[in-house]
Amino acid sequence: MKYSTKIIQKSAKTTPFAGIFFIEDYFDRYKIGELCDEVLGKRAKQAEYSYADIIKSLWMIAFTGGQALEDINNQTGSVLKLRPGAHVPNADTIGYALKKLADKDFTVKTATRTYNCNRNIKLCNLIIRIILTLNMLRENKEYDFDFDNQLIPTEKFDASYFENGWLTYNPYQYDDENVDGIRTLSKATTHASGTIPFQYNTCTSISLDYAPYSLGIIKEFDDKISLYLTNYEGGKDVITIHGATSKPTFTPKI
Repeated sequence: MKYSTKIIQKSAKTTPFAGIFFIEDYFDRYKIGELCDEVLGKRAKQAEYSYADIIKSLWMIAFTGGQALEDINNQTGSVLKLRPGAHVPNADTIGYALKKLADKDFTVKTATRTYNCNRNIKLCNLIIRIILTLNMLRENKEYDFDFDNQLIPTEKFDASYFENGWLTYNPYQYDDENVDGIRTLSKATTHASGTIPFQYNTCTSISLDYAPYSLGIIKEFDDKISLYLTNYEGGKDVITIHGATSKPTFTPKI
């Protein structure tokens, strides 16, 4: 049996992001750009890029697996600029425009703490208008929208408070890498850390440095702290108690 290979020479350039221009077509077809300018308003006359350009670029960064605004300066932006008439701002321009869209924080007080939160009504309205335009919601029907603000003061760390305890864990489940448009996922290697203030104990706070896949339940009492830690990968965690007047003692249990 003989095999033959047919080679066809094409002038069109190929890109590492298959289908990205179809997404851009949908952005234009549903007039999302016009909606952005309508809801967010016009930028200054001297501005080279509109809010439509800014929001579209954010979409493209997300859909090409970008990790930061700077990705628009490299692989993502170079691909988008292949299209005739492309209007692609750089990362600095996007960042500056987003600062202009920022809203002031407001304060939420509880019995024990004061939190700074942010609720950007203009951007929330834009999101709702977009999902209505894309027929993801039905008109004349009631929907409940969650107001998602993190009230727990943590760093790169996830924690949730309940009664006199905390549920804490390392949120990094895998390492995400994008090289030349090829996205690869691998076993997580990133540690997560944070500091949690105490409310009842005589010590001031506890700092946690969790290895990947670590989870811990912390119970706080006036005279002791109970920690229930687990990690099916056997990673090394570091626990630090702050504000103790004497060296803390501990009793491990398995």
